Amino acid sequence: MNYQKLGLIFIVLFVTFLAQGQDSYVGKSLSEVKSYTNYEEEQSDCLSETKYKDGILSQVELLYLKKEDDWLGFTSTYYVIFYIKNDICTHIEIDYTNMSKEKLKEYYDKGYKERHLSKYYFSNDYKTYRTLSENVFGDALVTIKRTEVNKLPTSIRTKVTNKIKESEEKALKEKEQREAEKKAKEAILSKVYNLKDIAPEKYDAFVEELKNNFIEGLLKSNQFPSWNEVENKYKSSYTYQNVYGAHYQRKREDGNYYFTEDNHFTLISGENKSFGLIKAFSPKVPSAKVKGVEVDTELKIEKFPMSYTKGVAVVTVKNGNVSFVGNVPNDEIKEFIMEKAKSFSKGRYKIKYKYVKVMGETRFISTEEKIASTGSKLLKGAVNIVY
Repeated sequence: MNYQKLGLIFIVLFVTFLAQGQDSYVGKSLSEVKSYTNYEEEQSDCLSETKYKDGILSQVELLYLKKEDDWLGFTSTYYVIFYIKNDICTHIEIDYTNMSKEKLKEYYDKGYKERHLSKYYFSNDYKTYRTLSENVFGDALVTIKRTEVNKLPTSIRTKVTNKIKESEEKALKEKEQREAEKKAKEAILSKVYNLKDIAPEKYDAFVEELKNNFIEGLLKSNQFPSWNEVENKYKSSYTYQNVYGAHYQRKREDGNYYFTEDNHFTLISGENKSFGLIKAFSPKVPSAKVKGVEVDTELKIEKFPMSYTKGVAVVTVKNGNVSFVGNVPNDEIKEFIMEKAKSFSKGRYKIKYKYVKVMGETRFISTEEKIASTGSKLLKGAVNIVY
């Protein structure tokens, strides 16, 4: 059972009750009233008290100190008294201090407008009403009761009956609409969507970030052989390459509101059987929406080729012409070296380079040292070359 989901549903229902004001608690159970009063005591500047009659709980009271009524637009101190019988709230009283009935009536007449019929101030659904009177101290007293049409004056019965019917029809229509929206949302959530289809720009950004992460990560990595090892063990050039297949998923677990990633990789060719590199360099799968609903997504990369080469080349430069001494790198690397070296002054150079190619995108960085014309001493003055 998903208790997080149940908790959220409870909060939504509870807040709905709060939004309707105290009127909605007429006819509610004692436990619902207590939930409301406990919440109010925790969240508002009020005190609560319970009273018993013959050992049976008969009243639950809330005292609000200088409480602002956002809807009617005034601030006052008052008691809200829930009268309980057989564990059901039969009616509610709001007992004001330092507020006359005449002054409160001004606020009510302005706030209720068309829902003010005769001496009754009806709730939005017309299923409860308020009446104004005075307490023993001459201050305003509001009584909230459930509407019983046959006890109302004959002059307003028909109108109230029609309003209740309209309210019920409206509530039914809204319920049907919510259910339809819920089913539509469930249908949307039942699928896993290809990110490339529903958000191609996010797919492209993901692939671009993946490539850049790989390129930058490989160039900075210290897990590859040292320069000394490259020259002596690998005959001046070390190459590491893999071709991956990748299936990324961002999805909810059943009934969960939180997304997790479930990614799977295959090694089509190469050495990285632990998938350490692609796991480390893969970005978070982006979120996506369908008709305003955040959905489960997936994206597949059938072939993800990458290669990393670390090497040392020796070239001679004369009048802009570049020639290699000893081992010659592959054509792509050779082109990078020749393009840069042709601007060097006459002489022999030792060039250390790193070359990365990921999904067709390349990056080449190098440093060079000029070899002295006498002996084997190197003239240092390394330059970092980035394409």
